[in-house]
Formats: sequence, C-alpha cells, structure tokens
Amino acid sequence: DWTPAIATALETQLAKQPIGKGPLAEIEHWRARNAALSTLCEQLNTPNARRMLEVLEKVESQLLPGFRYQFSELEKRYIEAKDNVKFLTTLERHFKHITNGTLVQILDTLPSMMNALRMVWVISRHYKEDHRMEPLMARIAWEVANRVSTMINMRTIFKEPAIKLITDAKAVLEKWKSSYMAMRQKIEESGRDNRWEFDRNKLFARTDYMAQRCGDLLYVAEMLRDMRAMLGPELKAVTGDAKGIDEVMSRVEALVVPLEMAPFDLFDRRYQTSWEG
Repeated sequence: DWTPAIATALETQLAKQPIGKGPLAEIEHWRARNAALSTLCEQLNTPNARRMLEVLEKVESQLLPGFRYQFSELEKRYIEAKDNVKFLTTLERHFKHITNGTLVQILDTLPSMMNALRMVWVISRHYKEDHRMEPLMARIAWEVANRVSTMINMRTIFKEPAIKLITDAKAVLEKWKSSYMAMRQKIEESGRDNRWEFDRNKLFARTDYMAQRCGDLLYVAEMLRDMRAMLGPELKAVTGDAKGIDEVMSRVEALVVPLEMAPFDLFDRRYQTSWEG
C-alpha cells in the first residue's frame, strides 16, 4: 500500500502552486510541502515500518524496487522542500516589509533584501537556478508594484496634495530596479557566482511605467501646491479681490477633476494612450 500512497502524495504536492502572487506565498507554499512530506517520511521511518522492510528484503520481495524508487523520490522532494524553507525564511522579514510596510520601510529594505537574495543565490542548492530565482524576483516586483498601487488613491491624492507620498512611491519603484542592477553588477564584477540574467521585462516593465506615472502625479501635485500658496490669503489681502481669486482657484482645482475621475487604472500600461491624451 505504501508505494501507491507515496506516488499519490508526491503527485498531489507537485501539482500544487503558491496561493497568491507575492513572495510570501512562495514561502508558505514550501512550508506546506515540507510539512506534508515530513509527516509521510516520519511514518515510513517508524520501527514497525523498518522491520517490515527488513522482512521484505530477506525474502527478496518483488514489491521492493517500486517502493524504493518512490521512497527515493519522496526523500529527494522532502530534502528540497526543507532546504528551500530554510533559505527562504532568511528573506521573510524583507518580504513582510514589502507586503505590509510603509513606503519608507520598503525603500530601506530593498538594498538589504538584494544582499540576502544574493546569499540565497550563492548558497542554496535549488534557488541558484534561474527557473527558481527569476519567478521569485517577479513575485517581489509584483508586490512592490501592488503596494504602491494600493497606497495611491487617485480619488483623493489631489485633495491635499500628498507630495511626500508620491515622492516616496516613485523612489520605491526606482529603488527596486537600481538595487537589482547594483547587485547584478556586483555579482558580475566578483566573477565568482553565476550572473543574474533574468528577464528584465518581467521584473521592471510594470514598475518602470508606474514610476513614470508617479512623476506625472508629482508634477500636478507640486503645481497645485504652488497655485494654492500663490492664490492664498496674502494675495487676497493685497488685491482686495477675494472673490476673483477664489474663482481662479476653483478653475485650477477643476483641472484635476478629469484625473481624479479617470475611468481606468493609472498604473495599467494598457491605458497609457488614454492617460497621455
């Protein structure tokens, strides 16, 4: 019964994918696989199980080759999962900052996260391969973009121009790429480790576009700030035309209404033409 049970368990685990698009989902995925395979390995290493195998070996049972193959696959996958959990856990603090932290926390964690990613790249047996590290990087890029997108509300961003918020958001998006490129250069100059040759379109197309749009928002927010300061109480006192100045300010405020009410996601590249128009 063990042989098909192991085969079924492995098939089930290998078919599972991380639940969620961010990097924390990858950690949870490997933790769940590690827990499931660990339990199965423990069951097959009990004294009763070992005694049964000894009996089968003595009688040279034909059941053993199939069992040994499946058990070998189980051990290999279990060791892989345990190894991945160990190394990904070293990145968990950084991933939590990106997922739940402020923009300033994200900005601070990106360079140290790149150092940690390099250590995993160098030491881990499984995340030193492009097919593992590139998807993890893509998950980080998605989370960075998602965090910025959720923090900038176009319906309210110009009510009280959040210049610092927009500035920090733009800085985070640019820091994600610059931190990666700096580490990539460092790895290349060391000449010791495999180079980072990941698909830059997957990692930076969205965040680069979002940084450009944040630049647009910053320009509008700064313009509004300056106009509000210029058309304030002092000018009213000097000119004595409070009503006229209020009318001018109303027209200025009305200029941003189409941006606030835009029927599309500012950060979605599919609407680039609509935004620029």
